[in-house]
Amino acid sequence: VTALGVVVYFSSTQAYAQLNSLKASLTEKQVEEKFYAFDKDRSGSLSVAELGALCASLGAHMNSHQLESALFILDKNGDGVIALEEFKRWW
Repeated sequence: VTALGVVVYFSSTQAYAQLNSLKASLTEKQVEEKFYAFDKDRSGSLSVAELGALCASLGAHMNSHQLESALFILDKNGDGVIALEEFKRWW
């Protein structure tokens, strides 16, 4: 259990740092453009896979644990996806 906690903590801190590094690289207009470009299913939200593709396109390559942590950080309403407003609020 302790080892799992360490993995979760480490992944979360890495995901948080990578997400924060992306903030400086986007303007508000670019945030929306990127969001819609990577919302492949046109659902109005980003899945974990879509978030991973968006982050990778900006140079922040995350493993599956980091992406799950990023989803947890960004998904404020807990529905398992990231809506544009949640993404913009983070940005």
